Parts: sequence; C-alpha cells; structure tokens
Amino acid sequence: MTAISVNNKVDHQRLQQAAQWFALFADGEINNQEQRDFKLWLQSKNNQQAWHFVDGVSQQFANIRHSEHHNVALNALGSPEQARLSRRNSLKLLSLLPLSALVTWAGYQHTPFGSALQASFAGYVNDYATDIGQIDHINLADNSQISLNTASAINVHYHNQLRLIDLVRGEILVDTAKDRRDFEVNTSVARLRALGTRFSVRQFNDNKVQLSVFDGRVAIYRVKNEQEHIPTPHLISTQYIVEAGEQVIISNENIQTLAPANTKQISWQQGLLFAEEITLAKFIEQLGRYRTGYLNVSPEIAQLRIMGSFPINDTDKILAMLSNSLPIKVNKILPWWVTLEPK
Repeated sequence: MTAISVNNKVDHQRLQQAAQWFALFADGEINNQEQRDFKLWLQSKNNQQAWHFVDGVSQQFANIRHSEHHNVALNALGSPEQARLSRRNSLKLLSLLPLSALVTWAGYQHTPFGSALQASFAGYVNDYATDIGQIDHINLADNSQISLNTASAINVHYHNQLRLIDLVRGEILVDTAKDRRDFEVNTSVARLRALGTRFSVRQFNDNKVQLSVFDGRVAIYRVKNEQEHIPTPHLISTQYIVEAGEQVIISNENIQTLAPANTKQISWQQGLLFAEEITLAKFIEQLGRYRTGYLNVSPEIAQLRIMGSFPINDTDKILAMLSNSLPIKVNKILPWWVTLEPK
C-alpha cells in the first residue's frame, strides 16, 4: 500500500482548489472566462499535480461520469499530445490509488482513503472478506472465532496437523478454540502461533504487522519455506513470545515493542471507534479506514484533541458530531471529497 504525501499547507490549499475546479466541471456549467481561468491556474506544475490527484480519486467511483467539460479541462493542459500524456498520468496515478491508504502532510499520515475496487472484489477471491466500512464475525469449524475489520480478507486452511489462517489484508481479531492442532496466522512478514489466545493482527501495506495480545501468548516465527498452505512448515526457532497485554510491530528487519495492548483499540468489533485524548489528525486517519473517498483535515486544526466513542457504521454522523463539538466545519466539495476546516 503506497502512501501519497502532501507536504505542507500550500499543498492542502491546492488540493482544495483542484477539487473545487473538478466540482465545477462536473456540473457542466463552464463559461469561457472560467475556462480561461482554469487554464491559467493549471499552468503551475503543482496545480497540475493536485488536479491529477483529484481526477485519480474520482475514477475510483463508477457513478462519477466525466462530462464533456471535464475533457475540456484535460485538454487545457495544452496540445493534444500533452492532453494524452495527462490522461496517461492520471491512469498511472489510478493504478496506484487502489493500493493507497494514507494521505499525509506535515509529517503526519492523516487519513486513509479506501481501496474501493480492491475491497469490492475481495469477496470473490478470498474465503472471507469485508468491504470498506463493514465488520464481520466468523465461526470456524473448530469453534474458533474471527472478526474482520473494515476492508479485510482472509483464507482458511485447516489440515490434520495445523489450522492456518492467511491474512491477505486488513485486520482481524482471533479467539482460538482448544484443539490438538496448532493455530497459526500467516502474514506478510512472519507466522504467528497462538498459545491459548485472544489476539488481533493488523497487516499494513509497507510489510509491517501489528500484533496485540489480550489473553494467552503468541509466538512469532519466521518461515524458511515460503510455499503457502504447507501443513507442517519448517520454522526457524521462536524469535519472540508476546505475552498478554503486550503488542509489537513486526517487520522484516526487527520486532518493535509498542505501548501496552488496550481492549479499547478493538472496540471496532462492537461497531465503535474509540478515541482517548488523541489528535484530530490521528482520529481522522482512523475514521478514513471506514469510508471511501478522500477525507482529510486542515493543518490549522490537526492538533485538536478528541475523546469519546463513535459509531463507525455512519461516518457522516461522526463528522457531524465533530463539527458540533469542535471549532471545525465539514467541507464537502464533492460526495467523495471531504475536508475538515477551521470555523
């Protein structure tokens, strides 16, 4: 999953301007003066990048139809050759967007905007999958229980000697049932073996995995044989045992200990997003996992503090709650382009 970085306040303003231009073209009410103004605005390379970004996000949504005036906007880049190049650049960006989760500026990864296409097709190629904003609870054949967070997918492989879960993407909460067979979760960087356990695993797209243990213990292994679904994998000796109440970040290079695991961080299982004195930027980053489109926050209000629990099945309601309790306003330039701004 690729992070797309927006480095400063000026970039935020350019993105807002680009979204406003896109909304104007989508309405189809463009006069000659507005076309000239758009061409003038588009002479800046930074503005062109902002335009391509907005255009790329828009293409994730099948119900967004490009109007003839939108094609005029593309042609405003210059000659027909430049216009075709612009379209290729937009398509190149689109090829990255379904794998993109975070939009950042000022060193903060503010908000994930979901991979709508990836999540939509996940259910056709994986045993169990959730769409963006969906939570699911699964009872497995051995009475183990797995909850899937938003935009997550797993494959289940039960053998005579091993119960194996492939975490394809996203986040799961596991409650293992007693069984003579080992229970393991396969991730992009390590194999996790449950030792009478309740634990959560979140797989990021930069080859990092977060493991949080709430009951029992989990052993972290490296797999020598990379062949998938093998019943008896050849394992290197245990690298790390994570005890109840602990959580770590696992990468190909090392295992990093984090703050103690807190059951509030798995409140998503109950349909809630819990915030305990975190910044608005961090909260919006979490909220963005549960809705499609672009969601971001202006740098001026990014450090406001948030506390409370919020129902993740209605992200628009959460945004309304924030605007009623904080000095912020919700700016919805397009249905899929939302930013939080100072009042």
